[in-house]
Amino acid sequence: MCSSDLVIGRKVEDAFFSYIVTLLKKKGVDKLSFEFIPGKRNHLCKDLGSRWGLKEVSEDQYEGSIEKLVNIASPSFISIETLAHI
Repeated sequence: MCSSDLVIGRKVEDAFFSYIVTLLKKKGVDKLSFEFIPGKRNHLCKDLGSRWGLKEVSEDQYEGSIEKLVNIASPSFISIETLAHI
């Protein structure tokens, strides 16, 4: 996920994550992992993995069971649409 620091904290990241988790569940994926890559301006994203219920397995590496993830609700004021059928 790539997001501007201007939108972090306004729930755009939660809406995106909720959407991705929903797609993964539909596809039968049972585990999610990701790496946080530190940069000059993305320190605001450092805690997203643990906030969403993923476990930090090593520095900047997060993973967890899709079923055990925190229920991240997409805010009602954000709508995500795709251009292609996924």
